[in-house]
Amino acid sequence: MPWAAGRPALDVTKSLAAAPNGLDRLTPIGLLRQSVQGSRLAVDPDTLLVREGPKAGSLGTCTPANFATLAQLGFGGPAHDARRIRCLDGRVFAEDTAPGASDIGALTLLDSDPFAARDTIDTAPWTWTILQPRPDQPPVSEVRFQGEQVALAAGRFAFDDYRALALPFSGTWHLVASDGLREHPAGRFGLLQGARPGFVDDPALVSTATSDRSPEGSEALLCLETKAGTVQYDVDGTPSAVDRCADWRGTDGFWSYRQGPVSGVEATGTASNGPVMRRNIAKGRFTDLVATGLPRVDAGGIKVPNALGVLTLTPSGTALDLASHSGATALFARLDGTYAAVTDNALHDLDGQPDPDDCPGIDAILTRLNNRVRIEAVERRGEHGLRIFGRDADQGPVRLSASCLHPEAISVFTETVSVATRTRHDALPADSAGSGFLGVQTNADAGGLTLTDGVDRQVAMKLDGDGAVLTLLGRNGGRNLVAVTEREAYLLDIDAALSLLAASPAQTTDVPEPVTEPQTEPARDPENRVGPSKPADPPVKPVEPQTSVESPPAAPQSAPPSPQIRPRSAPERAVEVLIDPRTLDRSAIRVLQTRLQRMGFYRITIDGLTGPGTDRAIRAYQQARGEAQTGLLTPSQAADLLGDPQ
Repeated sequence: MPWAAGRPALDVTKSLAAAPNGLDRLTPIGLLRQSVQGSRLAVDPDTLLVREGPKAGSLGTCTPANFATLAQLGFGGPAHDARRIRCLDGRVFAEDTAPGASDIGALTLLDSDPFAARDTIDTAPWTWTILQPRPDQPPVSEVRFQGEQVALAAGRFAFDDYRALALPFSGTWHLVASDGLREHPAGRFGLLQGARPGFVDDPALVSTATSDRSPEGSEALLCLETKAGTVQYDVDGTPSAVDRCADWRGTDGFWSYRQGPVSGVEATGTASNGPVMRRNIAKGRFTDLVATGLPRVDAGGIKVPNALGVLTLTPSGTALDLASHSGATALFARLDGTYAAVTDNALHDLDGQPDPDDCPGIDAILTRLNNRVRIEAVERRGEHGLRIFGRDADQGPVRLSASCLHPEAISVFTETVSVATRTRHDALPADSAGSGFLGVQTNADAGGLTLTDGVDRQVAMKLDGDGAVLTLLGRNGGRNLVAVTEREAYLLDIDAALSLLAASPAQTTDVPEPVTEPQTEPARDPENRVGPSKPADPPVKPVEPQTSVESPPAAPQSAPPSPQIRPRSAPERAVEVLIDPRTLDRSAIRVLQTRLQRMGFYRITIDGLTGPGTDRAIRAYQQARGEAQTGLLTPSQAADLLGDPQ
């Protein structure tokens, strides 16, 4: 027996392990078992057996790292109390407990390492394993459930760390924890009742789940976000890639509302022309409910141009449809009663098809105007004419006229009302009767109007209150006009306007041709301002329900004889305002065509629409009078052609 540290090697202890009714002690010369007698360790010389490695001194160089029985390592069997010793240098000794085992060779070297992974619990579906691949590192525990490793999260199992719950399909709930997705029968959250869904490629990578629906809200969908991307699944497990997940909250018939985990509340809808759109909120309002131009009403509902396109609403405000045209600023009203969307420089049909309108110059007109006018509405006037409503950054609201055939010719639009057959007009003196038309034009001044008799009289007016004139609307078949400002609506009394013009001085200076900006003149008489201080019969009054604001007509006079074609021998007035037939309403155009037909210049159908046939007839009429063939009517020509055809 060698000596170690001044003592017999048998008395030097390297490691201890509990044994039945005793203690196993590892010494430099081998492994021996001692009984416990009272408080002492006893050795029976008759039964003393020191178990050694393949040769004497094998254990002398072993610094034990692990010392355990097979039972402690998770192995059963008759030799479950046999020892396994692992040294820091990686050697593993196994005890041979067979009968007759000697001292030398009782411990043999093993090729495998039972200490690297040893199960402490192995009862389906659970497996608990202690892992220590290297003897110089501390052991760690590994837990597996149904063969899948279970991690710890915040001191508990990862499958107890719940993150999301989705219930898109009847009878099945989808639960997401920090270890991924599991599928459970409805209302049953027991761990043994859940399972990984087979239709998902890697359920452990799922980080969240939501109950979503298709854009129109008809089909339930399960939306999963994973490290690889976002995928939606239908009830059959068919996948489709999407941008992000959201919880479906409901629909108002067009928009489907969702609650996104990061983005918050969002609304989506499928446009009538195909694209899926997202509803946005700006300054506390949905942007699709903020009109960028003048709304229009047709049999299908109220059409509102907005930042997303053109929205169709019911009278109660429910969304019916939305045609996607990003940046739509206005609606284009066609002659057939349908509409197109107006963007910066083009028209777009609401069904997504190329616009069929036969206005070849419209794109050039829009491009030209968008440099300085925000267009709010465009409508056809006659065969080739256009009326454009907009807002100039400097001048405020503007109304313009243009031609589909001549996009370079854009002028200020003047609303005209035929007054030749009105009793008040017949009662006026001959030198102040005007052309038989009353012209009304919005001024550049806020709240301003300009009245003209189409010959040589013009009056600038100022409406009470703040706000520019937004538009002029016809009333009573075009015999009255309503001026709409930002705060009020005013009814223009035609008879009072005729009297006001007749009382104003005739102009003796030339009036420039209309251009893209309104030409205004200062009011010549402060009494022309409409307001409470005006003593009598203003031509413009605020519109009030069930209140007549039109002045009573003067005493009837005999109707003037129908004018005939006559050569123009000399200028009738120093100043003339030409009338574009395209700006007339259809009833006036029918009168014009009827008169030209009776004179032999118009030979096609009387339809109330201006076109090449009407233009040729007017020019032939002008040629017969020996006057310039412009296609535009002078006041005398208008009086000749637009009087009572009877």
